[in-house]
Amino acid sequence: MKKCLLLLFVASNLCAQNLVLNPSFEERASVPIYNTAKMRHLIDSTFNTWTTPNFSLTEYYYSEETTIYYTSQGTLYYPFGVPHNQPGFQYARTGAAYIGFSFFFKPPINSNGPKYSESIQGKLMSPLVKNKTYCAGYYASLCSEIAKPCNGFGMAFLKEKMDTGKSLTSPFYVHLDFLNPEVMMPNSFTVTDTLGWTQVSGSFMEQEGNKEWFVMSNFLPIDSIQFFAFPPGYTPFYTLLQAYYYFDDFFVYEQKPVWIT
Repeated sequence: MKKCLLLLFVASNLCAQNLVLNPSFEERASVPIYNTAKMRHLIDSTFNTWTTPNFSLTEYYYSEETTIYYTSQGTLYYPFGVPHNQPGFQYARTGAAYIGFSFFFKPPINSNGPKYSESIQGKLMSPLVKNKTYCAGYYASLCSEIAKPCNGFGMAFLKEKMDTGKSLTSPFYVHLDFLNPEVMMPNSFTVTDTLGWTQVSGSFMEQEGNKEWFVMSNFLPIDSIQFFAFPPGYTPFYTLLQAYYYFDDFFVYEQKPVWIT
């Protein structure tokens, strides 16, 4: 009987529909324009169902990107390519694309720069339904060149698309710790794998309904965000107090009970 229960549960999850539109960033509305002055609008201009809710220089990486840059040593690289790119090296978990951003940045001591976390915002194919249970999450990989892991992983759902003023002439960083994420990992949780992808996920019962947008960022208060030790035996190229992660394969599934008679 135990074997039958397990098989039916797995089959149920395999048949469930992922509610996230374009979950692995493969479908583009336009060719990305990598321009320093327009980077804060990169995600919005490239996709129909992905955007950034705050002032965020979220990057998009894909295998067809062919812009070539040369280092001072004459070495060429593709700054927004896959698997080689400026922040590090990583294959897409599925497909040929993913995104990356500063999950938390802390300026050097004696610097007046801001502490901030960048973000991504996605859309569901249908709104969440009140009193239904969902499993939601994504996959993260710590950038190999800016490998300073931290905590604060989660996912918050909204009824309307959020914009905190990123399009203003003089935008400012808005930390999103005022949101109440439905999925929130323990403070002791972090992602340290630079070679593979780590699943970040949780289950929740929807309390309100009619939410068709979600935000992924660092939701902890600034003073509660902790940096963890570098992966054993690893020294990153950059020594900034910055947690830079790649993200891929977002998902939201409705959890349905399987009845056995």
